[in-house]
Amino acid sequence: QRRTSQEAYRGELPRSSMLPPRCPHGDTILRRGQRPRPVKPVGRSSLGRQTVDAVVEARLASASNANMTGAKLYAQGKAEAAEGYFREALAERKALCGWEHLETLVASNNLASAVQAQGKYEEAVKLHEETHNALCRVMGSNHKEALKSSNNLAGAFYALGRYQEAAHIHRRTLAARQETLGPDHPDTLCSASNLANALDAQGSHAEAVELHRATLATRTQVLGELHPDTLRSSSNLGQALAAAGELEEAATLHKQTLAARSEVLGDEHPDTLRSASNLASALREQGRLQEALRIFRETLLVRERVLGSSHPDTLKTKNNVAVVQQLQGNHAEAGLLHVEAFNSFVATLGDDHPDTLTAAGNLAHALHSQGDLDEAARIHGESSPRRRKVLGAAHPDTMRSEFNFASTLQAQGSHREAARMHRENLNLQIQLLGVDHPDTVRTSSALTRALYDLHQEEGGLDGDSALSPQHFRSTLQEVDLFGALRNQAQQGGMCARLQNVVHSGLEWWKKYVDVPQGQLVDYPGGGRRKGLAV
Repeated sequence: QRRTSQEAYRGELPRSSMLPPRCPHGDTILRRGQRPRPVKPVGRSSLGRQTVDAVVEARLASASNANMTGAKLYAQGKAEAAEGYFREALAERKALCGWEHLETLVASNNLASAVQAQGKYEEAVKLHEETHNALCRVMGSNHKEALKSSNNLAGAFYALGRYQEAAHIHRRTLAARQETLGPDHPDTLCSASNLANALDAQGSHAEAVELHRATLATRTQVLGELHPDTLRSSSNLGQALAAAGELEEAATLHKQTLAARSEVLGDEHPDTLRSASNLASALREQGRLQEALRIFRETLLVRERVLGSSHPDTLKTKNNVAVVQQLQGNHAEAGLLHVEAFNSFVATLGDDHPDTLTAAGNLAHALHSQGDLDEAARIHGESSPRRRKVLGAAHPDTMRSEFNFASTLQAQGSHREAARMHRENLNLQIQLLGVDHPDTVRTSSALTRALYDLHQEEGGLDGDSALSPQHFRSTLQEVDLFGALRNQAQQGGMCARLQNVVHSGLEWWKKYVDVPQGQLVDYPGGGRRKGLAV
């Protein structure tokens, strides 16, 4: 019943924009329009100066070659190998041209992108911030290279789970690119896609879907169906649709994108592996667990070999394998994988990263399923406040975390606290997600159960309730839940796959609550109570 984490990203974060290598004696600039010259020693002969110039030119050419080699490796998904070449290029450029030379900043940007691709996000943010600030000083904030750096800085914030900051920078970058480059330029479309990802991560799924659809249509027209950026938009749209509960369309898109990426990029490219994992996530949400587990396991083996066992994408895949095993009832093996993934996330990303918090929630769910309610409640109690702090109370992941925490409290017998948490959660979900979103329906069912148990606990089955009918009725009316759900069902606005989820709750409401006030109702298991309807 608990919503588990989807693959890695809420929307696939496009790889950082690489700043192109330039000829070492071409149009490189130090300040706007000013070409630098290698420093020549004083007091040397003309022949000596020529020798020094030749050495400098050779070193500049070597740095440019290192940068280009790193860019090729990066494009192939070999970020670790690319990092070494970018570090070499940066060291040479910094020594020969200084820090605020454009070629130096190109190498610094590319190094930060390679570092980020390996999951070293804190280091990447630091490098991107230094590079971006220098480019804005040297080139101006609206120069195309400064805007690429701005995009990459926002991407690094996204990778760290700082979605609000990422969205703010992406909005600013998109507006500047629309003005300077036009709405159909590839860089403008990159910013639109990245902004949609950040919106999706903040829980604005409808806005994200709309922006992703528009970006995909334009990229298909401008770049072609098989261009990597077009395929990235297709993947992003699939993720946003899944987050919005449109699982059939999401699975279809992920399957198409996976086939195209396998053809264009190869089976072991990071983007292809991401598509495979996204497809498995959509299949899992549809209940096709065996298919999902097979794809997750295949993806995990490749990611361990290609990316390493501690890379965040590898850890997310391991987490997803455990989630499916948990859903299949293989609690022992799933529990071990959850512990291993959680400890690795803490060591790699820190306690407050959204992926670490997701792993903590999944571990708590596994413990709940195994009957260790106290330990599950302890972990939920630690991770839920962190989610509220990092993501905000209205973020869908925070609301899922609150749902899981309340469910554990309910299982422990803390019905009043569980009902309070479900009620607060449900108010937000109805407002932000809609009445027929799967998460809203799940919470509504849980709230019904908690209120029923609370009424039994505090009032018994003899009709003399310590919890007054007026209080109970006002609690239910406050969320105006089942009336809205019932109207949706009668109007055909609720998906068929959700009917069975809410059926029991609606039937319970109709039989045991929504009856004339004072009328005695026979409860399941024996006993009678008075109806609460006005």
